Amino acid sequence: MAEPNYQLKLAVFEGPFDLLLYLIKRNQID
Repeated sequence: MAEPNYQLKLAVFEGPFDLLLYLIKRNQID
């Protein structure tokens, strides 16, 4: 049971982090 504050931070951070992972994976394939 995470606090609402924690969930909010996670949701906000999820976008940029997914983008970062995508760029890393793309670089490994290239």
